[in-house]
This record gives sequence, C-alpha cells and structure tokens, in this order.
Amino acid sequence: MKICKNIPIQSSHLFALFFVVFFFLGNALYGQSNASFSISGSKCYGDSVFFQFTGQGDTLIWDFADVNSGFYNSSNDSNVVHIFSSKGAFNVRLIVKDTNGLIDTVWQSWSVYNKPIANFTFINACIGLNAQFTNTSTSDLNNPISTYLYRFGDGSSSNQASPQHAYTSTGAKSLKLLVQTTQGCKDSVQKNLVVYAAPTVLLSTDSICPGDNLGVDIQHGTDPVTQYYWNMGDGTFSSNKTFTQQYSTSGLKRIGVKLTYS
Repeated sequence: MKICKNIPIQSSHLFALFFVVFFFLGNALYGQSNASFSISGSKCYGDSVFFQFTGQGDTLIWDFADVNSGFYNSSNDSNVVHIFSSKGAFNVRLIVKDTNGLIDTVWQSWSVYNKPIANFTFINACIGLNAQFTNTSTSDLNNPISTYLYRFGDGSSSNQASPQHAYTSTGAKSLKLLVQTTQGCKDSVQKNLVVYAAPTVLLSTDSICPGDNLGVDIQHGTDPVTQYYWNMGDGTFSSNKTFTQQYSTSGLKRIGVKLTYS
C-alpha cells in the first residue's frame, strides 16, 4: 500500500520556474526582430548616402526624416541609397517587423553639410615675375575649408590659400583650384591665365642734365597693350608708349612702367 504525500513548493521556487519559462519563451517570440543598420558615404549635400540593414526581420520601413524629398523619404528595401534634399541633421528611423508581428525600431543621426564654393582672383603675369593668386572661396562656418591645391598649368602646384608663382614661359595657362572642408566636401574651379613677355624699357641715354630731353620708349611682345602707365620717379606720370621727359632737378630717378593687356 502506497502512501502519497503532498510536497509543498515554496513560492521562491515557483518564481524561479516562471522566470526561466518566461525567459526562454520571450526569446523565442522576440528574438526574430532586430532593427539595426549601418550608414556610409558622403556627408556633403547632393552626394549619395548608403544605408545597409544589419539586423533581423521580414518587413522594413525606412524613414529618412527628409520630408522635402517626397516619395524618396521612405523605402522598404534592405539596402538603400538616399540623397538628402538639404543640409542639416537628420534622425533616420528604421522599423523592422517579423512574421509574428513583433516590431523593433532604431534611430541614427546623420548630418549633411553644404559643399564649399571654390574661387580665386589673379592678375595676368609677366614671365619671370611673381603672379599673385588670391583665394575667395567660401564655406559654412561649421564646415570650414581645410585644404587648398592650386595647379598652375605648368606642372607646378601649391597648397597655400593665396600663393604667388613665377612662370618661366609665356602663353596661356590653365589654372585649377581644388578645396576641401573638414567634413570632406570638395569643390574646384578652373580659369585661364596669360603669361606675357617681360617688357624692356628703352631710354635714349642713361644720364642727362636738368632741362635736357630724355627719350622714353618701351619694347614688348606682340600681345596688344591697351594702357601704359609710366611713373618717372619725380612725381610726373605718362600714359604714352613713346614720349620725351625733362627733369628739373638732379639726382637718381627710378622709372617704373605698368602695362595693361587686352
């Protein structure tokens, strides 16, 4: 004859049993939906950004928080390419749903910056003399220009913002400036420069007495000159190519001339 006894189960044992069952059951139900993704690509306005789903799930809903992009503000693909419609910070959301109807959601922030605008000014150069290049490029304050690269069209270059360069040959040169910001946004601009032959000042003599006539002329290449500007070193000036100068005082006179080409 068997004698059956009731064995009491303490409440703590029941809790542990319930927790274990719930834990494994919860993993079975909720482990199929995991929203996660990676972002790569450019942070510059107008460039492509790549979104790759790296989680688990059956149905995906992307929300790029870019309402101005209209139809392209959302997608259901696993891997998506998106071009943001403006600069700014965008809190991108991914919603993942599995076959059991369980949902997981994740957000990541992505910032988009304006590209810089490359530009510079210069004055056409004479051979052997330094030509000045002045940077006038612009960029946003939160994305400043960090690097410059000038290509002078004769095989030489410079990383300065506003460099000088002396050419060793005449003719047209194709210039290019490339700029890049701290966020890697780039722009470039190309311009043409003409290098002219250096002029030669021709004087009738190298010494005269006050009141005597000094014949002044200039010799330059075949490029058309539209203006001559002579500084005769005594406070007088002339805009003629060839003329006669008289000095009223003795002493060393430093003569200078500036040519403007068409």
